[in-house]
Amino acid sequence: MEVYELSSTSIDGHENASKGKRKRKPDDSHDHASSSLPSIPCSIPLTTTRLSKVSKASLVWQFFDKLDDINDLDKARIPCKICQQLVKTNSRTNFNLVAHLVTKHRDALSDAMDRYSKDSTSISLKGTKLQSKIQDCFEKGFTQTEFQNKLQRWIVGDHQSLLIVENPYFQQMMLYINKHIIFKSADTISQTVNRDFEIAKADVYALIKENTSKISFTTDIWTSPANVVYTAVTAHFIDKNWKLKCILVDFLVFNDSHSGQNIAALFKQIVEPICGDRKSLILGICTDNASNNEVFIQELLNSGYLESPECHHRCFAHVLDLAAQDAHQEIKTSIETLREGIKLLQCSPTSMEQLKKIMGESFLEPILDVATKWNSTFDMLVTALKMREPLVQILDQLYMEKKIPDVPSAGDWDNLTELVHFFQPFKQSTMECNINKHQTLSYVIPWYNVLLDHCENAVSDYGQRLDASISGTPASYRRIANESLAIDTLEI
Repeated sequence: MEVYELSSTSIDGHENASKGKRKRKPDDSHDHASSSLPSIPCSIPLTTTRLSKVSKASLVWQFFDKLDDINDLDKARIPCKICQQLVKTNSRTNFNLVAHLVTKHRDALSDAMDRYSKDSTSISLKGTKLQSKIQDCFEKGFTQTEFQNKLQRWIVGDHQSLLIVENPYFQQMMLYINKHIIFKSADTISQTVNRDFEIAKADVYALIKENTSKISFTTDIWTSPANVVYTAVTAHFIDKNWKLKCILVDFLVFNDSHSGQNIAALFKQIVEPICGDRKSLILGICTDNASNNEVFIQELLNSGYLESPECHHRCFAHVLDLAAQDAHQEIKTSIETLREGIKLLQCSPTSMEQLKKIMGESFLEPILDVATKWNSTFDMLVTALKMREPLVQILDQLYMEKKIPDVPSAGDWDNLTELVHFFQPFKQSTMECNINKHQTLSYVIPWYNVLLDHCENAVSDYGQRLDASISGTPASYRRIANESLAIDTLEI
């Protein structure tokens, strides 16, 4: 018995050999038979034979009824056991049967392959004995089912495109590792992922229903790069073994308007199967500071899902972002002037090359901030200050060429330096928020105290400098300045 690699080239080579013809090279074989079979590179015991009759020991016959009279094969159309389709065959080759299985029943073929691999002790691939390699693979416990599970978890966990399973370079790499792999289509992977999600979702619901401790929820809404709006709800509770559990409860597309009423309706739809008549178990809900969440929380209060407004916890990271964005407005002009200069610099290869020559080995890539992330503005300013002198030189040149409307003045650079100094603890707290997996009050409250003290000290320092600068001015002007300082302190 010979076992061939299931591809158009191997089938074509066997056909020519069985007919006593010269075996064609891969680059000049273009017959109809080879083009009709999709290239599925995998080694499986789909036997074709060079004898005058087809071997009945082939894996193919698990899917087709065997004919007792071998002479009938030349005229026979054999029904497939899976789909009942009649497939033509003959006494010399199983090609049509193999092609039908590959194109119509890949999953069933994969399962049969798993069963075969457990019992097989010796496999010949294109006439070459690879018994030791195949046995080593089996000893490692390789199965198609387990491979598909690992593949799906990687695709989902690493946010890979489902189409990667159809990428020829990905397939070549995987087949280099194990030639037994059969690849399913992206549509099949998608269906399996959705099915597994529903199974996991049911398990999560069952786990939370068994819980008797208080439960806190977090929820958020965001828009993907593909402009699809999603919402997610996570649950946080202490299980019976006194371990903190943080579980994704649901993940949905949110096509309705983002009103507080719609958010509340969707939240109730998600948590109702979990809580039911146990609404008293809900300890609190964490959201960002968007105004629609105020209405959302009020709807839950009216429905009995929350006991008091104090059950609403605001996201610490979002509070930091709002405070930082507000502070940016104090020197908005200075930041925008620098931003426009960097934006044009990044679009000018000539200017960028000049900057590289000026800075030499100390060259830094200018950073452009993102409007929705305050810390990206901080990073932009820090990088710009590190390369201030060469950056000023290039921006002045662009200004002289009338390519930018303005450049940062000395006063602007001073303002940016002060802002960076002021935001150092904000940056540190943001980074630690991203590092820590669980944010608790014991962590957040000390940071609130540190940042409030920092703001008060900054206002005090500003007041002292202001007093020194106006020490020789009339008393009425000093009174107005002090009143403004008091208002600033109250706002912070």
